[in-house]
Amino acid sequence: MGLHKTTLQLTNSGHIQVNELLETNLQNIYAAGDVINTPSFVYTAAYEGKIAVDNAFAGSAKKTDYTSLPWVVFTDPQIAGAGLDEVQAAAKNIPFEVSKLTFDRDVAKLSCCAG
Repeated sequence: MGLHKTTLQLTNSGHIQVNELLETNLQNIYAAGDVINTPSFVYTAAYEGKIAVDNAFAGSAKKTDYTSLPWVVFTDPQIAGAGLDEVQAAAKNIPFEVSKLTFDRDVAKLSCCAG
């Protein structure tokens, strides 16, 4: 894209650096989705795109918030989660509980069919 020819700030991983309003260091330039260093999900990109457009064109000053971000891995069985994990909760001194199932007989019990 020729970004090296601009003064646009990038992260160490090569993503475009943005603040919580999705603003770059260049006036009136916003970024969202795969080019910034946020969770790589299509619904995250859509969420960020809406915030970036609202902030760029309506001056909304909306901030990104990923505290209840859902995620899923489409395996069999499916794995999903929402919100902070235990490491993130502990770092913020938020009380939490963790429930884990092993992928052996516990999963077989859960996937049993009726009838």
